[in-house]
Amino acid sequence: MLDYYKILGIPQGADYTVVKSAYKKLALKYHPDKNPGNKAAEEFFKVINEAHQLLSKPEQKAQYDLLLQYYYQQYSTSHKPAPKEFRKNNRPKTERSIYDRYGKQSWRNIPNYKTAPSYRVDRNYFKIQFITLTAVAIVSIFIIGISKYNQYTKEVEAAELKAKNDKILASAISLYDDGQYREALTTVEKLIHQNPIEPQFYREKEKMVASLTNLTTQLYRKADYNTAIKNLEVLREYQSPMRLTTWKMIADCNLHLKQFKRAIHALEYILIRDKNNIELIIEIGDIYYNNLKNNDKALEYYTEAKFLFKQFQSAAYGEAFELIMPAEKTPEIYYNLFIKRAEANKSLGDYEEAVTDYNWAIFLRPGKNQSYFYRGNCY
Repeated sequence: MLDYYKILGIPQGADYTVVKSAYKKLALKYHPDKNPGNKAAEEFFKVINEAHQLLSKPEQKAQYDLLLQYYYQQYSTSHKPAPKEFRKNNRPKTERSIYDRYGKQSWRNIPNYKTAPSYRVDRNYFKIQFITLTAVAIVSIFIIGISKYNQYTKEVEAAELKAKNDKILASAISLYDDGQYREALTTVEKLIHQNPIEPQFYREKEKMVASLTNLTTQLYRKADYNTAIKNLEVLREYQSPMRLTTWKMIADCNLHLKQFKRAIHALEYILIRDKNNIELIIEIGDIYYNNLKNNDKALEYYTEAKFLFKQFQSAAYGEAFELIMPAEKTPEIYYNLFIKRAEANKSLGDYEEAVTDYNWAIFLRPGKNQSYFYRGNCY
C-alpha cells in the first residue's frame, strides 16, 4: 500500500495546508514541462497528483488514514521477532547428571499400576468416538459453510458494484463523446470519490483531460476562441495542476474576445510561476495601457520590466553595462519597452522620466529618428 504521506515528505495525519504546500513544491519540481522526456519524473508526478487528490478531500483522507493505520498495525504484528527457542544444550555449567536438571524422585511416590483402573475398548468406547467425530465434522462443515457463504456474498456484492460502476463510467464516456465534457468529468470525479483506491477511474479522468486538452489546442489554433474558452474553463476545474500552456491559451482567448481583465488574471498566474519573464510583464502592461486605459497600472508593469532589463544587463556586463553592452544586438522588445514607458509617463505628466526613457530608446536604437522627435515634444 502506498504511503502518500511519505511520498509527499510530510508526517502522517498532516492537515490540508501542509499537504498543499508539499504538493506544490513537488509538482513544480517534477512537472512534465520542466522534465521533458523524463519518464520517471512523469510517473512520480502522477503519483504525487494522486496523493494530492486523495489527501485534499476530508472524507477520502479520513478513510485513507484508517486504511494506512490498519496496514501498519498488520505489518508490525506480522514482523515481530520470534522468541528464542529453548535449546537442549543450554544446560547449566554445573549440571552433571539428569538429577541436576529434574531433581530426584522418591520411589514411594511411583503410582501402583496394578491397582490402577483399566481402560476398556468396547462398544461404548466406539460409540463415544463416533459421536465426538460426528460433532467435530458437523461443526467443521458449518464453519466452512458460513465462510463460503460470506465469501460468496462478498463476491456477489463486488460484482454488482463493479457492474454498477462500469455502467456509470460508460455513461460518462458517452457524455464526453457527445461534447458534454463538464458533466462527463463530474461523473468520473464522483466515481473517484466513492472508490478512492480504484485506479481505473483516475486513468479515465486523465485520458479525458488529455483528450480535451488536445481538442482545445486545435480549436485555439483555428482561432475558434468562443468554443476554445468554454473547454478551457472545464480544464481549469479538472486539470490539476494546470499547465502554463493552458493558462496562456485562456489569456489569449479572453484577449481576442475582449475580456481583458480575465486575460490579465491568467497572465498574472503565469507570472507567479515565471517571475523573470520580461515579455509577459510587458504584455500585461500593454493590456492596461492600450485596452483598459489604466496608465498608472501600465506604468507599474513597465517599470518592473525596466528593472529586470537593467538586472539582466548588469548580470551579463557588470554595473557599467551601458559602456560595454552591444546596444544594436539587444532585442527589439527592449526598445519598445522604453518607448511605451515614456508614453505612459508623458500621459501622466512626468516629462522628466519620459525624457529618460526616450534617451534609453535612442541609446538602444540610435538610427530611429522618431525617438528624437518624441523626446523633443517633452520639452
